[in-house]
Amino acid sequence: MSPEGDDTWLPALVAAPGRACGILHPLDSPSQSGAAKPGEILLSGQASPEWARGFEELRGFVFEGGSVLGLLAAACRECGHPMVIAPDARGRLQGGQPMEVDAPDGFPHGSVRALGETAQF
Repeated sequence: MSPEGDDTWLPALVAAPGRACGILHPLDSPSQSGAAKPGEILLSGQASPEWARGFEELRGFVFEGGSVLGLLAAACRECGHPMVIAPDARGRLQGGQPMEVDAPDGFPHGSVRALGETAQF
């Protein structure tokens, strides 16, 4: 259910099921992963196994590209971290915003949704 033109909602492909809320933190490469704070949701371009290093404290992952059968997706499923693939996510979502990653178990499609600035986690 997405209202046309709603920039607060972005459809996504589920790579690892789950639901998480947190502040969106955009990063360009796995070498920057130490900059993400515990409880944040990572936003980046391509999903790759290098992101798995130190990801235990993050709540969820949003990537623009990657494989639902890749090593990072498998690691996320094993650890219970939701992961979605949403093309053009970096162009549509802003870092620092409270977000919800919704990746339903057993369904191929999920979403990323902006929460209000007053969202509590």
